[in-house]
Amino acid sequence: MYELFEREKIILDSAICYKWKEAETNACIIFVHGLGGDAEATWGHLPNLIMGTAFSRHTDLIAYSYNSSAFKPGGPKVSALTDNLVTFCETLIERYERVYFISHSLGSVLIINSIPELYNRNKRWQQKIRGHILLAPALWGSLLGWFPLSKTSWQLRFGSKVLEDVRTKWIEYSKESKIKSYVIFGTEDKVIKKKSSELQSLNIIPKSTERDHVSISKMSSINEVSYRTIMNCLYTFDDSNHYDSRKYILRTVFDSIKSDWEYDDHLSEFIYVPNFKLRIVEFTERGTGRDFTEGWMKDFPNKKGMMHNYAIYYLNLRIYDFTMIFCDGYRYLIPMPKSVKNLVITKEQYSLGKIMEKSGMYENLDRGLKIAGITVQ
Repeated sequence: MYELFEREKIILDSAICYKWKEAETNACIIFVHGLGGDAEATWGHLPNLIMGTAFSRHTDLIAYSYNSSAFKPGGPKVSALTDNLVTFCETLIERYERVYFISHSLGSVLIINSIPELYNRNKRWQQKIRGHILLAPALWGSLLGWFPLSKTSWQLRFGSKVLEDVRTKWIEYSKESKIKSYVIFGTEDKVIKKKSSELQSLNIIPKSTERDHVSISKMSSINEVSYRTIMNCLYTFDDSNHYDSRKYILRTVFDSIKSDWEYDDHLSEFIYVPNFKLRIVEFTERGTGRDFTEGWMKDFPNKKGMMHNYAIYYLNLRIYDFTMIFCDGYRYLIPMPKSVKNLVITKEQYSLGKIMEKSGMYENLDRGLKIAGITVQ
């Protein structure tokens, strides 16, 4: 389990965000509660449990909140709640490259209603949204919908035109979208369930959880069926998320930070602390290597460099090779730029360079890149 002090809890507009302190994040999991729910109480320990997994490395967790009640007179309509969620995503979530949704009851209606709207406004959302998990969704109606005092709950009644429109809209957009969806029902649910054939785009989890409608979103242990089901769903949303795949292993390395690694000077290896099966091996002995000189090295006091080769290993499998250049008499270790005329490196190369700083033998990478005139793509 990863230590929770690596994150900070901040209030983000109408949401609570569990954000990484020391690294830029490019993914987020958004939790959307149900009717009368709460950004914290609805989910129990679920966010904390997910924080302790490799899946959430450098992924922000955001619990979205909105006001609603089943029994108070008035209340917002589903359309107004949808508009607010869409605005929230466009304003504060747009910067993320990968977005995952976990929603409960009415929250699932809002998510399914919002995604097509986001697609219409910006096609990039089709690549951003990787999948969503719907816990006891009220897509086919809810028993609470027969309380007419609340406009919100009245729109959730069985046979509601609002819900029919939501389902129709989703069926249309799911045909052109690659997004994956999973529905998980509790054992004693208060929503009216329909056969999975009515919504082919939604994968109904056949095995019921041990939770009822209210408690299905509240998890306290990694041993609970509902929690394990959610994690299995998350790992299926993106092929690169499978923890035994090359893509997932490489992303783990590139998304890591310097403090995740320890350097073994005797073996010339960098060991990934959260998973000792993962390591970076230096193949070129110190003081040896191929001489290297290019124009971008002209501003270093010592203009001669040395090329060293490295590889990322998972167990005994060699899965990725890369080259670094020692500059200025081994003071700086810099990734190889794209070409002599195109002095850029990728974000992945930059991440590897920052990991190399862990050995404590080289000057700051950012300073070296500035001297060389190399930028990060």
